[in-house]
Amino acid sequence: MGKSQEKEREERAEKAETAIRKIKVVLKQHKRPPLDKRKKLDRIKDILKRVPDRKQKILEIKETRNALAELDELLAFAAECDKDEWEDVPEVRTKPPKLGSKMSLGRDRIFNGSRSSVSWYKDTRARIIKKNARQHKGKIVCEDCNSVLELKEAQIDHIKDWARYQNNADLIYFCFDGWHFSGQLLDDIRAVYNDEDNLQVLCDSCNPSKSGKKGDDLNGPQPMYACPYGGSDECDWDKVE
Repeated sequence: MGKSQEKEREERAEKAETAIRKIKVVLKQHKRPPLDKRKKLDRIKDILKRVPDRKQKILEIKETRNALAELDELLAFAAECDKDEWEDVPEVRTKPPKLGSKMSLGRDRIFNGSRSSVSWYKDTRARIIKKNARQHKGKIVCEDCNSVLELKEAQIDHIKDWARYQNNADLIYFCFDGWHFSGQLLDDIRAVYNDEDNLQVLCDSCNPSKSGKKGDDLNGPQPMYACPYGGSDECDWDKVE
């Protein structure tokens, strides 16, 4: 082997050693690299399993066409691994993340869609029964079949289906784990749930006969679209915890 070829091999090995070191630093800093580099990165990781990271060991590699091509790939990829370039590319999700059952926007809980998280206010039942009795000259009357009820028999029911009445609560919009959602606050849902204009007294026969299964008509947060900023601080939507 001539001196010029030997010098060329040494220069290539030095460049490869530097490239591998740079690539490993980038891999450590960027656990979730940009999407446009994912496929290529998988290829680079595969090459790194076969290529040593020290100049002397690289020089010992048999210079086949395939081995030289792999070294060239490492050199080319190292040239793309500018840190600022990588950080400027947001991580964009391809599908919405799974939401937790207890999420908050600041100090306000987000309604998770479960009826068990919604309840009557302490005085709601008493106020609706009192209103009913005022309208029927002191008697508690079922507002469907008009039967007179004992206090313990009176049941409180929503006049309009909850699935439609839930829409009276204001919508909120938030960013979570790289995805945008719409939803409602639990306190707002409770206020609508206890809206006295939509409540009535029914007997234990009329109440269960109404259509709709309990718990099947409530909606929690709905996914909208992937955050264009990957959920980073550049996104000005409210972030949930």
